[in-house]
Amino acid sequence: MTAILPRSITSVARDRCESGRITHQTMSDQTPTFNFLVFPYRDQYFLDTYGCIVRDLQIIESLRRHPQVRGLTVVNRPVHVLERVLRRRVLSHRQSGESEGLRYWDRTSYSPSAPFIWDEWKRRCYGPYLEMIRQFAGFDPAARNVLLDFNPIAIFDYDAFSDYLKWYDLIDNFEKHNRYSPWQKARVAEKYRYVSEHADLITGVTDAALARFPAGKKVTLHNKLLDRARPHAATPDFLYGFTGFVTDKFDVDFIRSLATGGEERVAIYGEVLDSAIGEALSAIPGVKLFGRFRQADTARIHATFAVGLIPYRRDRSHDESPLKLYSYLDHGRPVVSLQDYEVESDYIHVVDRENLKALHEFVAHYTADLARAPGETINAIRAEIGDRHSWHSALTGLFETVL
Repeated sequence: MTAILPRSITSVARDRCESGRITHQTMSDQTPTFNFLVFPYRDQYFLDTYGCIVRDLQIIESLRRHPQVRGLTVVNRPVHVLERVLRRRVLSHRQSGESEGLRYWDRTSYSPSAPFIWDEWKRRCYGPYLEMIRQFAGFDPAARNVLLDFNPIAIFDYDAFSDYLKWYDLIDNFEKHNRYSPWQKARVAEKYRYVSEHADLITGVTDAALARFPAGKKVTLHNKLLDRARPHAATPDFLYGFTGFVTDKFDVDFIRSLATGGEERVAIYGEVLDSAIGEALSAIPGVKLFGRFRQADTARIHATFAVGLIPYRRDRSHDESPLKLYSYLDHGRPVVSLQDYEVESDYIHVVDRENLKALHEFVAHYTADLARAPGETINAIRAEIGDRHSWHSALTGLFETVL
């Protein structure tokens, strides 16, 4: 069997950082500790709605749990008063002050111009608050202080945190993002130029996503798992299943080709962000859309289908490394994907449109195994996911080699 083979963060860090600004650090007798100030892309408001289902929030949660992290402050994007009034940005439960090792900074903006220059205001919204944020976060002289920025467009002066190490993470390559307008992609390009000059460490989901950044600063950090799954061994109701946001990356024709025979064969779990795609999928006999779900529902959801789908069009790739690929495997589900995500496994089938027979044989083989010996099959697939695929392990590797 061929095991999953993404390179470890430790080997990548050593390979890429020997001669650059980032240098290998040997662990001393005194294990270093860290104080993090984080500017996420999806903040507490997203977390409150969906749970910890995306890269930046999973990294934040892993930092919160990590024994070497002694301070963690997360900055919510300032909320305009109109968003509060219209209840577009309201939390169902407020977390303020100390909360199990994590503090949120949260403010309401009363900017009179914001409604008229909304996109530009969101891009510059942190600027007036940087000193306030710095004072709120504090500086720990006994720890390594790190500013971690995930924002693809929002830009602020890193020099306001001159005594912090600046770490920038690419959740995706947003210059290629299928849901971004030309204006947004131009702003992303400006942010990436700024980061290239001012950040000390730049991490990204794939080698391709990091191609434009300076060699001495960048480290590939593939997506990982926050927690190991507790899969159910129930008999699946559907042959295929998808979990995630439904957008125009979907190859609707491919889904249609899978949903043959009239019976329900394809389950799609996730909020529909592009209504035209949702309508097209809903019109296909054999496809059922279930809508939004939360992280707590994932084990139950994965038990309803036999094979995990990543039905993304290759022409709309943005150099991503989907979290769902690891989630499917961790729940004991083989994966059928239209794209190759730099991961090798006997339990992942990358579709060749000229050889659909291979796809059908792959699915038939593993569904037969799942029906014959569900527990054994699930455990064999899950064995592909080890400690090296955890965020904890990845962060420990960063702490030991580049931070």
